[in-house]
Amino acid sequence: MMTGRESPPAHKREQASRIAELISALGDPDVTKRSDALDTLIENGEDAVPALVEALFSPMPEVHLLAGVALGKIGIPAIPALVEAAGKAEGDILVTISDILGDIGAPAVEPLIHLLADRREGVRIVAGLALGEIRDPRAVEPLIRALDDASEDVRGVAAVALGEIGDQRAVESLKRALQDPAEGVRLEAEESLARLAPRPL
Repeated sequence: MMTGRESPPAHKREQASRIAELISALGDPDVTKRSDALDTLIENGEDAVPALVEALFSPMPEVHLLAGVALGKIGIPAIPALVEAAGKAEGDILVTISDILGDIGAPAVEPLIHLLADRREGVRIVAGLALGEIRDPRAVEPLIRALDDASEDVRGVAAVALGEIGDQRAVESLKRALQDPAEGVRLEAEESLARLAPRPL
């Protein structure tokens, strides 16, 4: 005899199977079916997040792209899973994760700040880019610290992001970055300082 405690797992299995079908439909040749699957996955919200994050790793471009769209629409509930996925992602997938977090905006700032200290250069680069897009003042101090990163590319991204945020706290650090050994970093710092300069009345 089935007890009340046995029903939820059965329900969860059924839901997981349905979500798997919807993920598969994201790669359907029929545009309408893809669109309907996308809408339904977004409606499923947090329940669909694990499968959607896994779908980011799909070799099918349509599935990868639409999974990213759905996660961006789901928003805040997707942040923990996206941050976890960033730890094993590479290349285009990593960029997609950063873009999604950037689209989610302010709620993703703290996770992105955490990623800015990741051991992998690529993770730090995309985190810096996303923080520049969000333009949240909370990212200023971590980005200032990133100006001392061992990676030239990370230092350059940090300089760009600080200019995009436009916080005067970054001025002195950007001035020091004008002496960076890498020409690209010096140029980015100079451009950001120009953006931060007081405008004439």
